[in-house]
Amino acid sequence: MRHLCRGRKALSANERQCPPQAPDGRAVIPLQLGDDSPVGAREAAALFASTPHTAGAARLVLAVSGGADSTALLHLAAMARAHLADPAIHVVTVDHGLRAGSAAEARTVERLCRSYGLPHRTLLWRGGESVGNLSAAAREARYDLLGQAAWSVGAEAVVTAHHLDDQFETHLLARARGGEGGALAGMRPVRALRPGVVLARPFLGIGGARLKATLVQAGIAWCEDPTNRDMHYARARLRAALKDGAVDASQVPAALERAGRERDAHDREVRSAIANAGMTVRDDGSLDIVTAELSTLEPGIGRAAIGRAVTAAGGGLYPPQADKLARLVDGLGADEGCATLGGACVRWRKGRATIGREYGRGGIGTVPVTAGRAWFDRRFVVSGPLPGTIAALGVLARGNAAERCLPVLISPTGEAVARHPAIRPWRDGPPHVLDTQESVGWRLTADL
Repeated sequence: MRHLCRGRKALSANERQCPPQAPDGRAVIPLQLGDDSPVGAREAAALFASTPHTAGAARLVLAVSGGADSTALLHLAAMARAHLADPAIHVVTVDHGLRAGSAAEARTVERLCRSYGLPHRTLLWRGGESVGNLSAAAREARYDLLGQAAWSVGAEAVVTAHHLDDQFETHLLARARGGEGGALAGMRPVRALRPGVVLARPFLGIGGARLKATLVQAGIAWCEDPTNRDMHYARARLRAALKDGAVDASQVPAALERAGRERDAHDREVRSAIANAGMTVRDDGSLDIVTAELSTLEPGIGRAAIGRAVTAAGGGLYPPQADKLARLVDGLGADEGCATLGGACVRWRKGRATIGREYGRGGIGTVPVTAGRAWFDRRFVVSGPLPGTIAALGVLARGNAAERCLPVLISPTGEAVARHPAIRPWRDGPPHVLDTQESVGWRLTADL
């Protein structure tokens, strides 16, 4: 952590205007290139207010790591409360335990929250020793913990400090990987996180220099994450190249705008395809599809619709690879068949298909719970569980192919005490039925 001196004078209340909105109500956030002036409370309030699910919200969760960007988010949210609906702000720091100083950084955030009179929680993740892609696993765990924290306090939005620089980097990295069309649209100002909770990014239209200038002006210290300068990571290398002028980013704003329009158009077509395919969700989280309807669509749209179905019913985080999806869609044209892909089992016959979860060799991950709600395998919202662990029935070596993938509540002593209602009862089995709601249908069209 380093301490900073004071900086430029803040802008007056009238110098910044609320970002306009598109006809569909989405915020149109103007890109402020080359601007390094501090962000004032009224401008911050306008940015929050123009971001769906943060305007008029009763409760918000702020994701604050202690770095410059998230510390500025905390400061500006605290300052902007007077200009908003005075939401209950809950600050959460996720400590991945991947660096020696992470615990101290969380305590620094806690002290700053105390000075603002805001509640703060540090959530721990210690799963780094058993994963391959550590960065991806840590990011997934972070959002899962933040989403659960939002549920626990009744917040409908988790707010992060992603900004314009991050948006540029996301676009350029996607382009370097060969992305095209909507894949180059960057981060969404608002995206689905879990049922009833979104991830909101009100600062995507302003540069990181403005957030740092805000802290300098206020005399607030922040923590520096050394991994941001670790050239082992592609984003750090790109950031250095942008700073040195080795990468021309002058065309990025226009490219982001074009890609955003393409993504919006693609989303509309996929939503229409899902509706026309008559996708219906059973109580056990499986999907029924009229595949004959997909054969009339442009191939890319049909693949995207099936990809979303496989991802939702299979509990996946991302759609399967395009070539694997193409082979599956081609196979659906046959009179009858079966395939496994992306954690799902797909069976089809005479123009109709069923997609359900596959238990697989590795089984399905468990979810520790204490009270309230738990999200199991991204397929079921389980409400009011007793202390214990939500697991798939397959851990008890019971059930048919579909039942093995359904949730049961395991007590701290290792006994099954409640089951999904679609699991047939058995002698000496759990005496209670879980209160569950499938979220497969929600995931089908989330962010479309």
